[in-house]
Amino acid sequence: MYMLILDLFVAGSSTTTDTITFILQYLAVYPKVQRKLQNEVDRVLRGRLPTLEDRRRLPYTEAVIHEVLRKSSLASIGVQHVATKDTFLAEYVIPKGAVINSVAVSIHHDPRYWEEPHVFKPERWIDHQGHFTATKEGFLPFGVADRDDTVTKLHQTGITAKDRW
Repeated sequence: MYMLILDLFVAGSSTTTDTITFILQYLAVYPKVQRKLQNEVDRVLRGRLPTLEDRRRLPYTEAVIHEVLRKSSLASIGVQHVATKDTFLAEYVIPKGAVINSVAVSIHHDPRYWEEPHVFKPERWIDHQGHFTATKEGFLPFGVADRDDTVTKLHQTGITAKDRW
């Protein structure tokens, strides 16, 4: 049990650190995005550290984080699953016991789900009213799981908590 808990903390901390690193890299490459994000942070936070309550008031910041997760696909091969019975998917047979991996990078760059999938565009996460829209078909930053997955929420909360603007 100790090793399992340690693995969860190390994996979560590493993924969060990698995500923050990628966010900084994207902001360096896209200075207009950086300025827009900085303006939102300055306007909402007014020099103080962010809280979890601020997340809903930082839609562009959330959009940048999600677009980095989509574009970079840091966890490109998600959690392994095992078929519990023989399964037929289109013309393929997945035998019982087969190990199945999701490959997020191919989904995150699939034009069936994303307009201009190879373009870094945080605005794709903002609706016409200026609100952040988290639920998107074809967005699997941590592998195939429920969109309200606890691991996803913990990771995203960790990014917000670690970001000391």
